Amino acid sequence: IVPFLLGMVPKLVCLITKKC
Repeated sequence: IVPFLLGMVPKLVCLITKKC
């Protein structure tokens, strides 16, 4: 898996769940 994608996943989860 590309490191860039690994970095994007937590950000997407943060935006969706509003838990940062």
